[in-house]
Amino acid sequence: MMDFTIANILYLEEISGPVFDLEIDGTLISVPSSWNIMVTDDEECSIDTVPINICSRNDYNALLMSDTISKPAAAKIRVVDFHEHKTLVYPMLDKGCMLCTPIKKQVYKKNDAYFCAIIGPADVSSKYFNDSMVGDIFY
Repeated sequence: MMDFTIANILYLEEISGPVFDLEIDGTLISVPSSWNIMVTDDEECSIDTVPINICSRNDYNALLMSDTISKPAAAKIRVVDFHEHKTLVYPMLDKGCMLCTPIKKQVYKKNDAYFCAIIGPADVSSKYFNDSMVGDIFY
């Protein structure tokens, strides 16, 4: 299994094109329509990555992970807006990597813990998480 690593930001990339504005647990984020987001379902606790543009047609729960709390969370993904042309800047990602985007803060053992949604241009589920459950990577 791949671990979460904190890497130095060496370069910033800029993308112009179609963008979705998503609301996850009250937090608004803008994501290129060609990117993917890691999701889970309530019934089976399976993990998958789905294209952002699919989120506008179906109900999905974003998998929220924290580097401090070992128990994952989930939150509904709601598409708020679509922009045909918008420019976004984000850290350059290595091939096969995704970005942890902070969604909510929670106090854990007197410290702040941040839950993050996992987004990025790569579809990592077929390579790393094929037929995996949430418990396979957390417990």
